[in-house]
Amino acid sequence: MLHFPSAFILVFALTFGSASTAETIQDYLKRSLHAEEIYQISEIEKTITEQEVRIASDLWTSALEFSHSGIDRDFTDSDEISGTYQQSEVSLSQSLPSGTDINFNYSQDTTVSSGIAVELETYQISLSQDLWSNAFGEADRKNRQRVRLLLDQQTHLTRLEKAKACVRSHSRFLETYTYQQIMDIESSRARQAQRVLDISTSSYRKKLIPKLDYLSAQSDQIESESRVLSAEQNVEVSQATLWTLIDPDLKQRPRLTDPLKAFQKLESERKTFRFENSLSYQAAIKNLDALQAQVESVRSQYKNPLTFSLQASHKDFTNLNLTDQVIQATLTFQWPFNNPTRDAEVRKAFDQHRQQKLQLRQTKKQVVEAHRQYESQLDKLRQRMDLVKKQLNLVKQQVGLALKRYENGRIEFVDYLQYRDQEVSLRSSYLQLGQQYWTSLISSLILTDQLEALCFQEPHS
Repeated sequence: MLHFPSAFILVFALTFGSASTAETIQDYLKRSLHAEEIYQISEIEKTITEQEVRIASDLWTSALEFSHSGIDRDFTDSDEISGTYQQSEVSLSQSLPSGTDINFNYSQDTTVSSGIAVELETYQISLSQDLWSNAFGEADRKNRQRVRLLLDQQTHLTRLEKAKACVRSHSRFLETYTYQQIMDIESSRARQAQRVLDISTSSYRKKLIPKLDYLSAQSDQIESESRVLSAEQNVEVSQATLWTLIDPDLKQRPRLTDPLKAFQKLESERKTFRFENSLSYQAAIKNLDALQAQVESVRSQYKNPLTFSLQASHKDFTNLNLTDQVIQATLTFQWPFNNPTRDAEVRKAFDQHRQQKLQLRQTKKQVVEAHRQYESQLDKLRQRMDLVKKQLNLVKQQVGLALKRYENGRIEFVDYLQYRDQEVSLRSSYLQLGQQYWTSLISSLILTDQLEALCFQEPHS
């Protein structure tokens, strides 16, 4: 586990702004997630896939149809007999998950000619079952499996996009907070410059220092005020970037609170790296599974149809005392001589699966290499910060000693300024190294599947 130098905590923990207008890293992440368009698009795609799963699973489909038609017609035989003809029909169809289609039909035909009415009632039930391409719902089952795996894949992709969105929010927040701390350093430098100017004024009046040093102290105080204004401008620009994503019209932008405790908690809970836990690798695995199911689904879908149909009908001629009953069984097989679409679709599914296998290998290599680079970068940053910390402690002592010697006229102002500016530079460098350290560490959490911790959410939220 990486342990962060305690001196950085003291420097980094400087607060900025009033508590009434403060914004914590947790609050900012909650607001920024709702404004992250890439993540929101991924959420919508997940919702669409969920609907596709429902559609593929809803195989109990029913339909009720009713129709009525009336026809008047004139007969053209030698007796010029006229008549009317009417027909009413009701049908009910039901599809089952097994791929079976059942249809019930009732119709009534009435013919009136020369005052004589002849009615025909027909009852018909039919059953159709595919025995090959969708044998007992095989193709439908494979299609359901395919879309469910697609949902698994999209769920992992959405988790990945959410993690990336949280990393971006962490990075923006940390960048702005670092600028606030640099501004605090520049403000401290300006106060110190004013103090040294007061000392220079007193020492100059006592003729302990030359006029050149007195003028140099005045110039340094003016430069310090200018640096404060420049630091304030950097904060304003960074604040604008930070809040434009969430609310471009926000009038009063709150100050940011210290995120160090939240980051230290993430560091302490950091999991051991295993490439298979990477969100990107998990998404690639699910994509491979979905494409394998796609191959099976396409192969089932494009099998040559072999259909068995059974039909039974009963007809009553009510006024003629006649009945007609028919039972008919049919077995139909279709063999297309040329179906380039089928061959292309099957080949496409196979090629996509092969492509994803190679992509999975590449993803594994990328994840392992990214972890290696993160660990190397974090280790070097920690070493650099340790060195800067030691140097900063020494320079602070040098600044105190140099100020006393300058006050007594034993060294020139430019000699004191050298130590003072070095201290300011080291403090700023320490903050910037800390920003790089935490940004790298937070980014590395994507490789260990710590989405909930990264986004400050409860598990499975």
